[in-house]
Amino acid sequence: MKWSKTDIKEMLPDGTLYTKTSTFECWTKDGRLNRLDGPAIIWYDGLSDWYVNGNIITKNIYEWANNVSIDLSNLTDHDKLLLVFTWS
Repeated sequence: MKWSKTDIKEMLPDGTLYTKTSTFECWTKDGRLNRLDGPAIIWYDGLSDWYVNGNIITKNIYEWANNVSIDLSNLTDHDKLLLVFTWS
């Protein structure tokens, strides 16, 4: 990933670094892609990638969400809690 001076970087209260560039948004913690309440990378072409502690789980998360009837594009607070409980 290439960074530029115009990128937005914000440290969130939980220690996660949020970065927004001209092509994607991402969340990292301790230098690794990580997000439990949504995809860790959202590409502006419509794709997204899910990571936990630097490990890509995109395929697994979609299979899991299908099995438990969660719409990953429209997460409720309950869905987010279930994601954290299951994948952290």
